[in-house]
Amino acid sequence: LVVGSLQEMTDKLKRYAAGETGVEDLYRGQFRRNNEDLMLFAADEDMALTIEAWIAKRKFGKLLSLWVKGLTLDWKKLHDAHQPRLISLPSYPFAKQRVWLPAIRVAPVAPVAPEG
Repeated sequence: LVVGSLQEMTDKLKRYAAGETGVEDLYRGQFRRNNEDLMLFAADEDMALTIEAWIAKRKFGKLLSLWVKGLTLDWKKLHDAHQPRLISLPSYPFAKQRVWLPAIRVAPVAPVAPEG
């Protein structure tokens, strides 16, 4: 997703979860190992310069459309002097409540006597 605010992200995620297609600036793809097209793209010097230009011009849509297909990007280049920091999340379960499916009751089947 490309968003400018937390509210915009929430709205787009809700629309996507509701099954809406064509949500603006939402990119999906399927990574395939050994994708020859992407490997050729990534290995080409001119294409690497193109990707650098897209990063510099902040053309997120073009970058994301390749990234969701499996192209490796150096995301650190998007953040000049202010690199984002990792934050630690709790390593414990958030909710202590357990949820189990109800037991399925199956009526016993009477044995069938062999004919003969």
